[in-house]
Amino acid sequence: MTTRYRSALGMPVGPTKGGDARSVPVPAFVLDELSVQCAGKEPGDLVFAGPDGGYQPRPKSSNGWFNRAVKAADVQAITPHNLRHTCASISISLGVNVLALSRMLGHKSAKITLDTYSDLFDSDLDAVATTLDLKCAHSVPKRRPVGTAGA
Repeated sequence: MTTRYRSALGMPVGPTKGGDARSVPVPAFVLDELSVQCAGKEPGDLVFAGPDGGYQPRPKSSNGWFNRAVKAADVQAITPHNLRHTCASISISLGVNVLALSRMLGHKSAKITLDTYSDLFDSDLDAVATTLDLKCAHSVPKRRPVGTAGA
């Protein structure tokens, strides 16, 4: 297992908990936003550095840096873990490959991913019927109502 280091604020720095390498794909619209934050930074600089240029503290308090940023953005109250949960749930709802998503999240099993993050969106149930209709309706012969004369 590879050694993990901690910053002065106790933040883990280095490999993942299990020591496994992990790729995290980032959508282009997120990269576009991050590029603005990275303007003028060096490759080793933190994107969201604390006032001293180091790591931000863990967002624990109701008036911590993360909650202040959420309030400034004028969005519903969320936590960093909510962001992970939302990304995973939306990805599953959009039909991404669950094995790839599981690998991105660092899960050893797709079952863990599905059990943990596959919140049911109301529209998902309707999507099942719509998808089945699109994929299967053409293979079902059309029936005439009972009692109608044949052509």
